[in-house]
Amino acid sequence: MIKFDRSIEVQEVFQETFLNESIIPSSSSTVKYVESDFVDYLENLKERCSSLKEKKDYCSIFSLITLAPKTWTIPTTADFFSVSECLVRRARIWKNEKGVMAIPKKHKGRPLSEDELPKLPKK
Repeated sequence: MIKFDRSIEVQEVFQETFLNESIIPSSSSTVKYVESDFVDYLENLKERCSSLKEKKDYCSIFSLITLAPKTWTIPTTADFFSVSECLVRRARIWKNEKGVMAIPKKHKGRPLSEDELPKLPKK
């Protein structure tokens, strides 16, 4: 009986704190404002992706693609970010495994052996 009363108190505090009308938008004008924010957010992501392409920072591009909406198809996402469909597929798999904005580790390749070092051109 005591646990039940405590759970009601917790529910009331939760409703007062998180379900307050001032936090959740309810009017139609607020919803339009939120939609425009979403569009601005996506356009900023697109610009950021373009700037990262110039810097050739492919790991960051990969993590940005994980922010694409779930409802977008692979071709839609690829067209929006101007990347390959293969990269979008890989980013979605990565998102399911590691979460949003996860950055893959850079592959360093295998280290050169002592025999291979003298064969490199000198600068």
